[in-house]
Amino acid sequence: MEYNSTFKTIKLKDHNKWFSQINSNPSSVYFSIIYRKKILIGSCSLRNIDLKKLEAELQIRIGEENYTSKGYGFHALILLLEFGFSSLKLENIFLNVFTSNIRAIKAYEKCLFKKEKLIQNAVFMNGEFKDMYLMRVLKKDFMV
Repeated sequence: MEYNSTFKTIKLKDHNKWFSQINSNPSSVYFSIIYRKKILIGSCSLRNIDLKKLEAELQIRIGEENYTSKGYGFHALILLLEFGFSSLKLENIFLNVFTSNIRAIKAYEKCLFKKEKLIQNAVFMNGEFKDMYLMRVLKKDFMV
């Protein structure tokens, strides 16, 4: 699995400290993904929330490899989209994903995200350029 930033396992206590600091930003909301109320397996967020445009950027990561491909990320994705559309009253939510991350793209498409744009050479990582897709889901499509 390839991430667009460094991932390392951290203790729940350290995560909670970081979490309380970042949640003070009103243009973002962050959530922990916790397995059985005790194991931190990832995080998800809505960032760059724009209440004039009624849009936000979605980020999600299951960082613990033992918990990938088990549906936890998909379930968190559904909850995050419902929160964004219902609680924040957003009209569209977008994200960027590596074109090589087929598993994530399939999960996003299952939630009715559509590929909007191919961004070539979007990121320079590990000595090479990586392409990304801009994907977007509209409230009217998701909240049927």
